[in-house]
Amino acid sequence: MGHRSGHRAGRPSSLARTFAVVLALVLVASACGGKERQTLTVFAAASLTGPFTSLGRTFEALHPQDSVRFTFGDSDALAQQVARGAGVDVFAAASASAMRRSGAPASRVFARDGRGDYLIGSAPETAHLVLAREFIDLVLSDEGRRVLAAAGFTPV
Repeated sequence: MGHRSGHRAGRPSSLARTFAVVLALVLVASACGGKERQTLTVFAAASLTGPFTSLGRTFEALHPQDSVRFTFGDSDALAQQVARGAGVDVFAAASASAMRRSGAPASRVFARDGRGDYLIGSAPETAHLVLAREFIDLVLSDEGRRVLAAAGFTPV
């Protein structure tokens, strides 16, 4: 009688099979959510309170794992805070001069009213660039244009 090792040649041992199953479960678990909740911080001109609050609700419905925190106020005062590194992700200003003072790397006009242009851009030190871009895309979308128009703005 020859020596038998307890497993057949060419077939993985039960330890190897167990390891493969555990590894597969870890990979599946890491791919299925587990994403840390993020808060998108938006500074915006006070005149945008109504439409941005509405768009914030839409954004949170589209991103149930995330939330939006707004600070509305005077564009110049908000621009100073953004320029000082206030931890803002998106800045929407009621003037081009405020947007320039904020230091936002890129912005675009998204609406107008009787007083002038409104600009939006990601803040220079955003921690949530992907979310910031997604919120800006929402503001620029057909839904965003509809909400802005309903609030008396002319979407651009």
